[in-house]
Amino acid sequence: MILFALGMLTMLAIILIIVIVVGFVKVVKLMKDVNNLFRDLESCNTDINNRFVEVGRNANDNINYLSQKIENNLKEANSYTDKRIDKLNK
Repeated sequence: MILFALGMLTMLAIILIIVIVVGFVKVVKLMKDVNNLFRDLESCNTDINNRFVEVGRNANDNINYLSQKIENNLKEANSYTDKRIDKLNK
């Protein structure tokens, strides 16, 4: 009877150890997955920030280009108007 009880306790101990090891392995795997997820999120965040900077830079370039073009057109219009006024004065 004592040997049976010891055998059962041994089996329970082995099952408990197996459950603990399997649980530990799952926790370690989950920690790796979480770390990979954080790394992926950081990479996405960096990509998004870089894209925003690029879009902002392109917007500024376009604004500067259009501003310069408007300024040139205004100068050209003023020059043309001045030429027409000079012809009228002569």
